[in-house]
Amino acid sequence: MRLVLNLNPVRTAPSLVNKPRVPAALGFHTTATTTTTLTSTHLQTRTWRNSSGSNSRHPISRTAATNTSAMASSASAPKPFSPSSSPSSSTPQAQPGPEDARIGEILDFWFALPPASWFGAPSEAFPTAAALDGVIRQRFGAVMAEARARALDGDADSDVKGEGEGWARTPRGALALLLLLDQFPRNAHRGTADAFATDAHAVEVAVRAIARGFDRAFGGEGEGDGNGEGGSLLHRIFFYLPLCHAEDLTAQVAAVALARDLLAACPAAAPERPMLESTVGFFARHRDAVLRLGRFPARNAALGRPSTDAEVAFLRERPEGW
Repeated sequence: MRLVLNLNPVRTAPSLVNKPRVPAALGFHTTATTTTTLTSTHLQTRTWRNSSGSNSRHPISRTAATNTSAMASSASAPKPFSPSSSPSSSTPQAQPGPEDARIGEILDFWFALPPASWFGAPSEAFPTAAALDGVIRQRFGAVMAEARARALDGDADSDVKGEGEGWARTPRGALALLLLLDQFPRNAHRGTADAFATDAHAVEVAVRAIARGFDRAFGGEGEGDGNGEGGSLLHRIFFYLPLCHAEDLTAQVAAVALARDLLAACPAAAPERPMLESTVGFFARHRDAVLRLGRFPARNAALGRPSTDAEVAFLRERPEGW
C-alpha cells in the first residue's frame, strides 16, 4: 500500500471522496479550514505495484488517514513515476521534453554548497547568511517569480501529450521547483511575509512528488523506473522540508516519519549520517512547536500576527521559534 496525499480539493469532486479519519492513535484532530492547509480531509489512498512487481508502501503512509472505503477515481490521483511503463492504447502518454536548463543551474548551485550553508552556517564562499541571500535574490529572483505565479508547474497529473510539460513532472524538476518555492524564499525574503508566501504551494508539489516516488530517485534507490537521479540522500531533505515548514500537525507528523526513514536508509559510516541525524531532531522540534502552539511564533511579526503569552514564553525558551 502506498499513499497519495492530494492537496487539490478544488479539482476533486466532493461526491467522489469520503473524508478520511485521522487515526486515533495519533492523538490529534484536524479540521479543514482553507485549501492552503494540509489536513486530514485532503488524504486519499491508492495501491500500486513497484518496478519489482511487489506491493510497496511509502513511509508517509504511517501518518495517513486509513479510511479507504470510498476513494476518488484513479484518474484524479497522481500517477507513480514510471516512464518505462507501456502506454495504454486509448491514451497517448506524455514523455517529458528536454529539461529546462534552469533546473540544472538551480540544483548545481544549491548542492555545490556545504550542507551547513543550507541552514545559515557561514562558508568560505558565503561568510554570512546575508551574502548567500543576496546571490539567490540576484541570480534566481526572476525564476522564483515564475514559480510563485505557478508558471512552472505544468499539469503534474496529465499523461496526455502536449500537457503537463512543467517541472513538477520529473524528479529533478520537482526538486528544483521545491527549492524555488520553499527554501529560496527563506533566503531571498528573510524576515518578511514573502518568505512564507509560497509555502502552501510547496506542500502541494512536495506531496505529489513524494507520492510518485520522486524523492527516492535520489540517493541510489531509483524508485519508479529503476534509474536514479544520482545525488545523495541529502537531496531528499528538500522534498520533506515543505512538510516540516507547514503550520499543520498532520504535515509535521509525516515530515518526522519521512526524516526517520531517511536516516534508517543511510549506512552508519556514510558521510551524510551526521546531517541526517541532525535533520531528524530539527524536524521533531518543528513538530513539537506545532503540537504545543499550533503555529510557529517566530513568524508572527513578519505576518502581522499578535503573539500569545504562551508564544512569548516559548520564544524565550527557543528564540529561533521558526
